[in-house]
Amino acid sequence: MPDQSLKPMQSLTLAEAQRKIMDLMAISDRSVKQITDKLSPVTEPEILIQALDWMRAQNWNPTSEKLQSHVIENLTRKNKGQTAINEKLKNLGLDTVQIEPEIELEKALQAVENKFDKPEIAEMNFKSAQKEKMRMLRFLSSRGFDEAIADQILNTYFKNATSEDIYDEEF
Repeated sequence: MPDQSLKPMQSLTLAEAQRKIMDLMAISDRSVKQITDKLSPVTEPEILIQALDWMRAQNWNPTSEKLQSHVIENLTRKNKGQTAINEKLKNLGLDTVQIEPEIELEKALQAVENKFDKPEIAEMNFKSAQKEKMRMLRFLSSRGFDEAIADQILNTYFKNATSEDIYDEEF
């Protein structure tokens, strides 16, 4: 019995490629790059070009601005940083953006407050405080915030925690 996995995969016909594009676009708006990446392994280049031209003729191709704003809105809602947003945009074949530092700082602070309890810096020894800072730094970098924003957050967060703890106990 021949092995099924070694059988060469048949290329999609134009009608099948068009149907696949309709299915993909029905799920959500996709960039041309996403559709090309999805269909190129199973479609001949000439058929893929014809299917993409057909998609454009149907006016199903969303504008770059619409896709870009949708990605930015979704990732901002998830408190992702500029690096993560630009990486996603680049993967979709869209232009990168520059986000205001104040907005980035606000998102980073919100992300840290959602993830971490306020550390009791006054009660922590130096080693414990350093570990907590490193945890926060790794978290912020994994969320796509650059080092300058992360440093500002750490300085602000640890300074605020320390000053509030000290002054609350005195009075």
